[in-house]
Amino acid sequence: MKTPVTENDPISPIFIVGPEGAQTEFLINRLHRAGSWGSTQSDPIFSAHSFDKPNPFDKLCDRFLPALLEQNAGPADTVNDVDPELGQRLREAIVLATAAHLRSASPAGRWMVGCHRLLFFLPFLVERYPNMILVQLLCDDPDALAPAGLLTGLPGWRQERDDDRRPDADGANDPAPAQSWAQAHAEAAAFARATLGLRHHVFRMDELSANPDACSSRLLDALGLPEPPAPDQTDKTTHRPTEWSEFDAALERALVRPLAADEPIALYQTWIDRIELSSQARTVENGMAQNAEIEMAVVLSQMPDSTGPRNPILSLAKQPGSDTLTLVSDSADTKKWTWPGRVVEIEGSLSGSSTEWISRLVSETDAEWYLFFEANADLSDTFLSIVRAVVDRNPQAVFLHSDFDELHPNGERRNPVMKPSAWDDDLHLQCNQLRGWFAVKRALIDQLEISASDVAEAALYELGLMASERAEPDAIIHVPHVLAHLPPKWSSDDERVSQAYEAVRRRALARRGWHAELEAGASRLIHHMKFPVPVPMPKVSVIVPTRDGGALLAQCLNGLQFGTDYEALEIIVVDNGSRDPGTLSIIGGLADDPSCLVIRHDQPFNFSEIMNLAVSHATGSLICMLNDDICVLHSGWLKEMVGLALRPDVGIVGALLLFENGTVQHAGVTLGLLGHVAGHDFHYEAETRMRRHQRFGQVHQTSAVTAACAVLRRQTYDLVGGMDAEHLAVNYNDLDLCLKIGAQGLKVLWTPYARLLHAESATRGKENLSQKMTRSNAEGGFIASKWAPQTKGDPFGNRNLSLETTAFELSFILSGRPTSDQPHHYLDREQLLVDAKEIARTAGILPDVLAFHAAKAAHHLGLDDLAASLTLEAVVQVPEAYTANLVAGSCLAKIGDLQRAYTFYRNANLISPQAIRPWLYRGLLAELLGRVDEAIDMLSVTLRHDPFNPRALAALERLSPGRMKAEPAPDHR
Repeated sequence: MKTPVTENDPISPIFIVGPEGAQTEFLINRLHRAGSWGSTQSDPIFSAHSFDKPNPFDKLCDRFLPALLEQNAGPADTVNDVDPELGQRLREAIVLATAAHLRSASPAGRWMVGCHRLLFFLPFLVERYPNMILVQLLCDDPDALAPAGLLTGLPGWRQERDDDRRPDADGANDPAPAQSWAQAHAEAAAFARATLGLRHHVFRMDELSANPDACSSRLLDALGLPEPPAPDQTDKTTHRPTEWSEFDAALERALVRPLAADEPIALYQTWIDRIELSSQARTVENGMAQNAEIEMAVVLSQMPDSTGPRNPILSLAKQPGSDTLTLVSDSADTKKWTWPGRVVEIEGSLSGSSTEWISRLVSETDAEWYLFFEANADLSDTFLSIVRAVVDRNPQAVFLHSDFDELHPNGERRNPVMKPSAWDDDLHLQCNQLRGWFAVKRALIDQLEISASDVAEAALYELGLMASERAEPDAIIHVPHVLAHLPPKWSSDDERVSQAYEAVRRRALARRGWHAELEAGASRLIHHMKFPVPVPMPKVSVIVPTRDGGALLAQCLNGLQFGTDYEALEIIVVDNGSRDPGTLSIIGGLADDPSCLVIRHDQPFNFSEIMNLAVSHATGSLICMLNDDICVLHSGWLKEMVGLALRPDVGIVGALLLFENGTVQHAGVTLGLLGHVAGHDFHYEAETRMRRHQRFGQVHQTSAVTAACAVLRRQTYDLVGGMDAEHLAVNYNDLDLCLKIGAQGLKVLWTPYARLLHAESATRGKENLSQKMTRSNAEGGFIASKWAPQTKGDPFGNRNLSLETTAFELSFILSGRPTSDQPHHYLDREQLLVDAKEIARTAGILPDVLAFHAAKAAHHLGLDDLAASLTLEAVVQVPEAYTANLVAGSCLAKIGDLQRAYTFYRNANLISPQAIRPWLYRGLLAELLGRVDEAIDMLSVTLRHDPFNPRALAALERLSPGRMKAEPAPDHR
């Protein structure tokens, strides 16, 4: 989307881009003085001699862009290439910075910006400021041109250098798109020359270094500026105040707020065809003994205005057992519908009459359960049978709800919302996940007092929130089926609806006694509940363990002291035996700072022991555990976490942690992920993939968070006895801490509004792999044994989402059902093979075979059959590739070719006997194929490598209760 140039914009901004150094500083200073004398006004932060005060463009790059640019298809190169919603926010932030700080009142209409990393924004700036002037300083040193490894500025550029090139399928080396940063800047110069013409000026750093006066005079002449006064003369420049709060606030709003959840979930229609129908049928079959005597009433938020396909009355009327339901209708609408059961006429509607109408509803009906529906919802054909089965199996239930999706006019279902099994107050308060329908027991209805609303969806939402507030957690039942189908983008552009939702949430916050501000969330109908930090701020003791952290430690401390908007900080650095002089110098420099404390811990690394020691010295009422390889990205991160941690119902709060390439390091912890005791959500996945699930755009409950960045009250830490230094020295100590906190009835929250970079374990150093695995298995076994009931299934998971991927794709695991009888689809095959070379460049852990990367692309496009075919080609080319055999087995299992899938899992075992997954999958496949003894053998081998694997344990219990075989059977290897 183009941002128009307005008449108030400066006429000819001057941008100077170059590396740090005396030459760049000299040129900027001289141009600055000449500009001042020639009526060119500039903000000193934008044109200053000191690069320690970054301008907006460097600030955006330094603080945000490295963590935002990774897309599903690879890195982006310009602001025009990023996600459209994010790109627009970036543009708005730049425009705000221009409006707030750069607009000049001088006759020349000029302002000047000196920066290191402007090129990323170059295409956008050329578009917005067609009269801009660019002064580019070229250098052959890649590190000088691109500090921190940031991307450059034109489509097609990548980060690779010569040593990053990989051989193609023929063994030849293809040059990387940009062989060096010098070449990248040269290409930027060509782009600028073509678009700016005479308004583009280039100087080489060696030339500028050799003769700075001549170069600067030549530039002044080209710009039409006179020679500046001598440096000792009075500088007549007038500067604006360098107040950056407005721009910083814009960055927070633009870049910290999560993107809307509108990314489609791949393979959804295939999942519907292959999984959903059989899953719903099993639920109905298992509930055949349901009690049909239970009285139920059907209540709509408002009566449908047509007999179109999206009508819950029509959906229910044709389902078995509907004649036992009571339809609640107003007198004007009674005769519109042919209803097989009883009809009770009550004047008015839920949205128009509120509590008074609810009272009449209860007094004039005899129902035990009330089913509330949106007027435009279409229902699953098995809706009524499933609801009755769930009610029958859960006598404690007082509130029911289910998953839902969108139904488009062409009949296609999209964008399913797969909710967590456990009820999550925070999630439901920020976004309405009670869409479509919910059911409330009569005993609960009597207690509700709601306000009238002219928006039916908001009235229904408020009723659901109030009912959930009065229900015990185990009495709120999530039905793990997609039972409601709703029109897409409903009322999303209606300001009236947005205001109604905000009013509902404000009343809900008041009932809970939560003093939170409602800010814009990922969309207009979603809000971020921001809990303010009281004044005076409570002291936070930030504990930073380190060992030879060096530059990373310095970056972390700098972010705490200068990049964090929180005054009451106590920084405790625990030095675990550092020997590096640079690190010791940094630590020594903290001695004179009264807000810092250094503790020496010259013992073998034991994270739990280190944290317990530091907490014993802490004087703050809150504890922030922070790794020394954390980089602060925005100033408000700690306020966000502290505000949540101060809530009495919250035990600990975690943050969104990102790797430097923008992929996710931590977005919460899920029990049983990837077959392990627990794993990080979206680990190594692009952040944009989180947009597939509405939950990950909001603050929500999770089973655990990483101690790499977590905030909790000191009293909570003491209440649970801190960390287990005896059994959990390195791994799983934070998981154990969080599970202990949860056992106290306190919430574990994760927030996407606290974003930081994390160079995971960067300062721990290398460790003997055998020792590491031995210790990790022992600690994992301890956790699995101690928390056996909890680790059998994550309460915030959804059985429709696979635990075999950190991105929570739809679960197809070993369904044994073919996709269809249609032939393979090869229409996209050639293009996939063309694109595979680029895919290979960004997938270093995979075998460099084009067919394999094409298969990976086909899989993401939802072309299961094609993915399986291409993966088989890859296995033929590199039969010894473990990953290719493993994925071949997975693809074949997905399309129902179970016997061949088993063969490729067997190949993967032969290549890597210690790998757990192939043994597990062989066992599960053998069970599906009816080979019980073989299945038991394979599952027993799985448990030999991973003694507490929940899927293997569950399968063995099904096949042979109490039987545990520890050794593999040679006949099946």
